[in-house]
Order: sequence, then C-alpha cells, then structure tokens
Amino acid sequence: RARIDDAASIARELDALRREMTSLLAELRRTDSPEARAALLAALRRAQARAAELAQRIAAMGNDVPSEFLNTDA
Repeated sequence: RARIDDAASIARELDALRREMTSLLAELRRTDSPEARAALLAALRRAQARAAELAQRIAAMGNDVPSEFLNTDA
C-alpha cells in the first residue's frame, strides 16, 4: 500500500510539473519577453533535476521486491 501511495504521489508531482511547463510556455507564446523566457528556462532546469530525483526513487522502488515474490531457486 505504501508503494502505491508513493507512486501516486510521484505521478501527481510529475503532472504538476507538466502543468507548470504548459502554463509557462503559453505565457512565453503570448508575451515573448525575456522574463517569460528566463522563467521557462528556470522551470525546465528545476523540472529536469526533479525528474532525475524521481527516476532514482522509482528505480529504488523497483529493487525492493517483497520476499514472497522472489525466486530463491534462481
């Protein structure tokens, strides 16, 4: 249950990052200002860093297999 909750939390966070990027991109299209461009680039850097952290977390979750699912004969 904890893994499912953790995975759901990650999915919600990734969706929030996607919505932020969409909003900033729309703002850049509307204004094409240096400020909007800088905000979008900063958000992209934050999103990339956070996505890398989340990918590591997901990978770690995949390595934690309950013992009842392990093949001890292999």
